[in-house]
Amino acid sequence: MKHIILEANNTDAIVFDIRDLEARFKQLTDTRHAQGKIYPLSMILTLVILAKLAGEDKPSGITEWIRLRCDSFVKLFKRTHHRMPCLNIIRGVLQEIVSLEELERIFGHYLHETYGGRQSKLISIDGKTMRG
Repeated sequence: MKHIILEANNTDAIVFDIRDLEARFKQLTDTRHAQGKIYPLSMILTLVILAKLAGEDKPSGITEWIRLRCDSFVKLFKRTHHRMPCLNIIRGVLQEIVSLEELERIFGHYLHETYGGRQSKLISIDGKTMRG
């Protein structure tokens, strides 16, 4: 995913509107079959993005982060059952269901529109790079 710098408007923090983010993710193509689909794709991806923003990088860490906040997410997403996506669901969505290009495009567009993000250039400076 390309690096995006977000600008906080006269504050030290950036507040995400989770419902707005989830609404944007509803634009993504969901290739799963209707049968057995328990969690909306937009909800799963919103949870994954929040966990990643909190510093989780691995599917197991993302799953654990979500599990620890289950009560809050059940209320937020108005779920009828008291559970969140498991590791296999998250791993499957990230590996097989979601198109990375489509996710980058929609999430990047959302960040630029909502939070005034601008593209950054990543420059690697180390001995190996400098020696060619």
